[in-house]
Amino acid sequence: MTKANPTPIPFRLRLQGHCIETAAKKARRALSERLLRSEEGDGTEIGDLEKNLNLLDRFLDGADFRKIRNEIPLFDGRADVVVLLREKENAIFLETEDNGGPAARYGPIR
Repeated sequence: MTKANPTPIPFRLRLQGHCIETAAKKARRALSERLLRSEEGDGTEIGDLEKNLNLLDRFLDGADFRKIRNEIPLFDGRADVVVLLREKENAIFLETEDNGGPAARYGPIR
């Protein structure tokens, strides 16, 4: 019997005073630093860090941030919003975390 692949866990970006592009760049820098520390032996799952770093790299390379900010004003950083980056069928989708506020979705980004 073959196990089904579990749904990948979305990566969370918090936009608080930063637009989605800046938040993604800061997250990539933080993940890179964690990955370097992990390779030195702090016990963190290197594979998970590499997957998240790859997702952020693909997002930063493929996204049209001006278009995203124009189409979804929530992603401009003026509101405290959590954005989930989800990967599905080799594309990246964005959506706001449901916290009772306005919901937004964007994608695919390839």
